[in-house]
Amino acid sequence: MFRHQVEQLCDELELWHLHVPDSRRVAPGWVDLVIIGPGGVIFRELKGPEGSRSPWQVYVLRSLLAACCDAGTWRPKDWDSGLIRDTLTRLSSPLTRACPK
Repeated sequence: MFRHQVEQLCDELELWHLHVPDSRRVAPGWVDLVIIGPGGVIFRELKGPEGSRSPWQVYVLRSLLAACCDAGTWRPKDWDSGLIRDTLTRLSSPLTRACPK
């Protein structure tokens, strides 16, 4: 499963990650994964090749982006292209931290 691939890579890179298994216990639209490393925090919604975001998911992602957070949607094509590995590798490095001290 796609999410498990991403979580396994997080584990390999020693990144902390949170996936809420029961979405009924969080606010509507909350992202699938919150990933934390020395390089910062990212918020990602995971979708299949044809999956669409709900209006609440769009709202949450836009709100996170408006707050200058690194937020977005990943699909299996992003795994295949290497985008996910590149993003998580950067996140695992303290040298990539973008926020002021």
